[in-house]
Amino acid sequence: MKNLLSSNKVFLFLTEFLVGVCLMGVEIASNRLFTPYVSGSQVVLTIVTMVVMTGMALGNFLGGRFSERKGAQLTLYILLASAGVYVILDAFLGRYLIAGISALLALFVDGGLIVLITLIASLIILFPPMFILGMVTPNLIKFAVADKGFSGKIVGLVESMNTIGSILGTLLPTFVTIPFMGTPLSFALFGMILVLLGLIYIGFEIYGNFKAKKVEEPAIKEETRAPKKGVVAKIVFASLCLGLAITGTVLDAKSGFVFWGDGTIIYESESIYNYLQVSETSSAYYFSTNVMFSVQSVHKKDDSLTGMYYDECLMAAYMAKQEKEEEEKVSVLVLGNATGTYASLLKNEEHYPFETEIDGVEIDQAIIDLGYQYFGCPKDMNVYCDDGRAFLRKSKKEYDVIMVDAYSSIAVPFQMTTVEFFQDVANHLAPNGVMVMNINMYSEKKNSMNAALCDTASSVFEEVVGYRVQNSSNLEVFACKEKGIISRMETCLPLVQEPFLKTKLSRVEENAYVVEDGGIRLYDSSGDVEVKAMSTVDGLIFAELDGYREAFRKGGLKGLFEYLFS
Repeated sequence: MKNLLSSNKVFLFLTEFLVGVCLMGVEIASNRLFTPYVSGSQVVLTIVTMVVMTGMALGNFLGGRFSERKGAQLTLYILLASAGVYVILDAFLGRYLIAGISALLALFVDGGLIVLITLIASLIILFPPMFILGMVTPNLIKFAVADKGFSGKIVGLVESMNTIGSILGTLLPTFVTIPFMGTPLSFALFGMILVLLGLIYIGFEIYGNFKAKKVEEPAIKEETRAPKKGVVAKIVFASLCLGLAITGTVLDAKSGFVFWGDGTIIYESESIYNYLQVSETSSAYYFSTNVMFSVQSVHKKDDSLTGMYYDECLMAAYMAKQEKEEEEKVSVLVLGNATGTYASLLKNEEHYPFETEIDGVEIDQAIIDLGYQYFGCPKDMNVYCDDGRAFLRKSKKEYDVIMVDAYSSIAVPFQMTTVEFFQDVANHLAPNGVMVMNINMYSEKKNSMNAALCDTASSVFEEVVGYRVQNSSNLEVFACKEKGIISRMETCLPLVQEPFLKTKLSRVEENAYVVEDGGIRLYDSSGDVEVKAMSTVDGLIFAELDGYREAFRKGGLKGLFEYLFS
């Protein structure tokens, strides 16, 4: 007896629709899977998309030939179920794979680390299921028009169902599954859809074979009592698929991105924009949007100084205060407010004993909420959930201090790096105002990210001054509409009352240097921001791992283990 679904146009169209949903759903979710480890930059997204499209193209090509084979339809649905199982395995093994590849490549390669990690990991994680999903469309077109000759109408319907499914698959991870379920369970969901789609067809195939036996002649009835080996294999395969799917989903729900964690992580989640992690020690809370690199916010439980670059950035507020009357408030804008660390320092009278009016801009509402929950974000400041550049375009206010803290070590918002952006900042800065910019990716290279940002800012501001924060990769950049920044740093120091802070800010004044404009310019219409950022991050990673790499080169695995546990 024929499988009832083999020529059912509704089921074939449903298959094409759901394949479109899962294809794009997995691709979008994979972008987030990579983000905590290698960033969600345009370079990373390009590599992921390239691997996906390559898999689909080969699947389309070979799928057309495959459709001519006998039993192709059943085999296709078995492959679909297999692809679903693979996606589910990606859900809870993908992070281990990315971390493992990262560790291995860091020991053996000398450049292009993030690109290589993304390429190799995406080939393993994404290429096999995308190849199978790419086979579906040519096969379904063949099945749908097999008895009626070529039909443009049928082909159009198949393609449109795939496109509509892809649209839904693009929206679901971003706005529904990732924010409410997380990336791993998003993978598991799309994998389950593929598994169930394959199992439904396999189930009807088994049912059709069973019904066919019922109508066989009595003379061969004894032979039909034992099912054929092919049917048994299908049942075993179906059970294995379902078992793996359920197991994967359950295991995945219990595992986070930082599987090597030391127990300090108290919150791990995802928003529309970011991976979110809060860790707690005996003295502080830390916030990060990645698992391998920088910390984006810190809050000391005793409200003391952070010990990070935020402390040095208070220099800008003291510089602005000396230009105002004692009773006048200092107006501050923080672009990239995160959980409000800088604002918290300004609102603490021990660190800054002057009245302030603070506006903070943060694009991710989930991060804003964490600021109030864990990081003591001041309730008397205005926090706007918006893009920093868009906020500047809409606002008509003028500020004494504008802090730009939007450059994470593995993700740089292009729109906040250009000449046009710094012009917007200057337009909102008071005549004696100060822009302070934190760049968390310092490099000595001539065409580095920090050099590009400093040079670009120099094209707008009259003077730009830099300061390297001790024992970190941070560069603090101060810019004004008039020259004399270092002189202003010196004259504002008497305003600082806290001894330890005064020591830190004195160090800023002593070691600050005027940036020489190297002529690099980033514009809205052009600029290799993410390539520069990625190259700089590669350098920072290799600098951190120099000891491990040297131990491995000299003593192999034995030398590496001795170094690790020495």
